Amino acid sequence: MMNKFIVYVESLVIFMFGLAILYIINFQTNIAEDLKTGLDSPILFPKLVAGLLMFLAIFQAVAHTIKKRSMENTEEVQKQQQPQVAEQQPNNKALWQGIFILIAFVLIIPVLGFLIASCISMFALVYVFQKVKWYKAAIYSVVSGVIIWSSFEFLLQISLPTGFFGI
Repeated sequence: MMNKFIVYVESLVIFMFGLAILYIINFQTNIAEDLKTGLDSPILFPKLVAGLLMFLAIFQAVAHTIKKRSMENTEEVQKQQQPQVAEQQPNNKALWQGIFILIAFVLIIPVLGFLIASCISMFALVYVFQKVKWYKAAIYSVVSGVIIWSSFEFLLQISLPTGFFGI
């Protein structure tokens, strides 16, 4: 019962965080009114992030409601067919591995640059958490790293850190 309630609280917090970003952007920034609109506006990206947070919060709450209704039906059928099984404990080892990978990512960005560091860290995260074959994790990490890097460099025209290799 408590886990079901937590999902809705998380959705509400995320939604309120998006609203807070919109409030801060619109009422606390000191930029001219003509700079607050358009595709070259400095507040466009925070507005997009706030809108995305609000959309994802609503989506999470609706998806959980739909999943909960379908699970109730399947749980009744399973209870009739099988005896109760003890719940599994979360894997703390994977959590600590993920935290270590993220800390290592932050530390190697100045040395290797964003592109190489993000590819290495995404490879490690995908391999640790998804338990996929190494070549699939490598393909995913390189493709997503290049997409993220090129989006910042060419679309947003924001330079990301380069390492000793100049990448």
